[in-house]
Amino acid sequence: MPTWPTSSAPSTRRSPSGCPTPSAPACCAGSTPRPGCCAGSTAVTPPPLLIRAERVVARALDSPPQPPIGLAGPLAPAARQVHEATLEPGDCVLLYTDGVVEARDADGAEFGLDRFTDFIIRSSSAGQRPAEVLRLLIHAILEYQRNQLRDDASILLFEWRPQHR
Repeated sequence: MPTWPTSSAPSTRRSPSGCPTPSAPACCAGSTPRPGCCAGSTAVTPPPLLIRAERVVARALDSPPQPPIGLAGPLAPAARQVHEATLEPGDCVLLYTDGVVEARDADGAEFGLDRFTDFIIRSSSAGQRPAEVLRLLIHAILEYQRNQLRDDASILLFEWRPQHR
């Protein structure tokens, strides 16, 4: 199964014992042998979003939270859980880190999930391809926070377009 990892620069988080532990938000997603089936596993990131017919499908790609990738010892999971969802032609899957939606303007207002998803839906419905949507979105996020990233900001957007035989 091909995977497309997204990760951001490591950050210092606290373990359950209170000790700082380096971790990096991560997500792996890929296709399966079944047409339209997407499988993925996330750690320390917001859940991926499914955009279908110009709407976010609520909780379609939610899965139970999992510990950071690379965690060792008794806190490490025995095996990662993989969540599957069936995609329809034209569906977009959006993976992102919290630093994207938590970007703040000069007054401290967050960029926010609604503005984030609305931007993607509007750009996609205007005919922009995923790469162009992300290019425009990155510029909008940077402009929103005066061209200074203050947190990790990783985004992956893919659209499922089956090939007709």
